Amino acid sequence: MSKKIQLNNSSVVEYVEALTYETEARRAIVSFMLDHDMDRTTEAFQQYHKEYMEFFSELNMVKAQIERDYVLPETNSGQVCWRLDFETGEITLQEGPNA
Repeated sequence: MSKKIQLNNSSVVEYVEALTYETEARRAIVSFMLDHDMDRTTEAFQQYHKEYMEFFSELNMVKAQIERDYVLPETNSGQVCWRLDFETGEITLQEGPNA
């Protein structure tokens, strides 16, 4: 079953969007460096990896907070997959055992 809820906090939506873009940018750089056998001991690699881990951790903490505050109160089973649309601020929930 699919359900939509509105996240009426534009600063949270914008923050999640920014963290998502920063995380994905660092992930792409680190992946490129690894795929091309670049030296992992360089200062550049270490810095990109550190930044990736920081953005990734922060993004997951914010997503967990959104899940606690907005998603789980709207579910019955606790088994839910959700996605935030950055443009509309709408959260789409997919609930059930296959979520």
